[in-house]
Amino acid sequence: MKYLYYTLLLLLLVSPGCQEDDDGQADVDADGLTPGIRNLIPPEILEKMEALGMPIYGGQNPPLLEGTYTVSPFVIEASSHPNDFIGQRLSDYTVTFREQDNENLTIVVDYVNGPEAGAGVGGFIVGEGCNFTVVADIDSVRLRGGVAQASYVLSGTLLDDEAALGGGIFKFRLANLMIDDNGDPNNVFIEEGEGRVVVDKDGYSPRDGTPVLDWKEQVPDCPCAYDPGIDGTEDRCGEWLVCGEASQEHHYGATYEIRWIPPANGAPGQQCTYDSTGALITGGIAAGSPDRVSPRACGFDWGLITNGVTPESIIGHVCQDVVPWGDTGNDAACIGQANARPVSCATYLAQWPANVPDGCPENIVSGIEHLSRMVNRMHCADVTTLLRVVARSPYISDDTKAFFAGDTDVMPDDIAEQLQRHLDSGVCVRIMEEEPCRVMEEAVRWL
Repeated sequence: MKYLYYTLLLLLLVSPGCQEDDDGQADVDADGLTPGIRNLIPPEILEKMEALGMPIYGGQNPPLLEGTYTVSPFVIEASSHPNDFIGQRLSDYTVTFREQDNENLTIVVDYVNGPEAGAGVGGFIVGEGCNFTVVADIDSVRLRGGVAQASYVLSGTLLDDEAALGGGIFKFRLANLMIDDNGDPNNVFIEEGEGRVVVDKDGYSPRDGTPVLDWKEQVPDCPCAYDPGIDGTEDRCGEWLVCGEASQEHHYGATYEIRWIPPANGAPGQQCTYDSTGALITGGIAAGSPDRVSPRACGFDWGLITNGVTPESIIGHVCQDVVPWGDTGNDAACIGQANARPVSCATYLAQWPANVPDGCPENIVSGIEHLSRMVNRMHCADVTTLLRVVARSPYISDDTKAFFAGDTDVMPDDIAEQLQRHLDSGVCVRIMEEEPCRVMEEAVRWL
């Protein structure tokens, strides 16, 4: 059986030069790649890497990567080698980028990977904004006495350290593909033309010397006041999107909504909601909640997959954000995904907390703490339904409606009787409100 390697001990390094344009900037072609990259890796090799799902980010303005990053857990995401299996965990990977030159689009790479290490690997860097691709300048590698030539490409999205993100990399990926194994007399290499893509499975590779950030810390703060003019404004390499009226299905009581869209599919995003005065809502059902996986739009829409948003973003958002909230209408897409199940509303509001930036006043809308006797075991979709039904029911008194709305902390003595009166009215039969009445019955049960 051939030895399963995924990084290679570098012995011979050659640095082909890059052509430059008149202003000293290295040229890139229509795909954003330099002549040096084209000379190093033939088009058919790049095509094979891209076929394995390896992103190649071209451009003349890559982010400043310099620093050391820890990639863990490091797992195989795709492979054309028959002895690999998807999800196989490999040794943690540490990579250092140094001597980055954005005029010549060159960079030096060091790495440590289990018992293997490489130092002073010459390479090229391309990219735009926060996205980058590094092509390591590997001419010859040796493993267990064998000598071979392989292509080595690293891509990812740098999180902006100017915003206190620590400069970590989102979705770091490494791809290698065997070009020439020189006959492989010791049977230690994968076959020529075979390759694999390895990814940081948890999506975040921190820069050494900076804090390891929770997903909620990887997104910018909400503005304290609603301003439609923020639409399209760049922030941390992503941009703000004004969504207009807030969804009453998912953020009951909010008036306006904006989202921060990250620069990469599958990354966390931010959601902010505002009351009718334009003040940020900082708590309650109405408050916006950060997204573990941003839908990269104002809401999830399967049609977006054909418009540049990947299934990773849409399905990820549905399974990691929407289903836990309690909306299970699309949970068939989440089969086999961990944690894709509804949680109690109290748990959801704690684990997907509304962003409260420094200097923003507290503003709780559609809060539920005073309703804990009824809603501790409900998920947020059911709590939202309960609030909406109570607000419009002609069988419930104004003081009870005020209590549910959070306008008073005084619970009416006959609250259970009033809810039951709504149920006894026959509304479920007359207008087919089975779901709202199920929620009302549950609320009565827990009073």
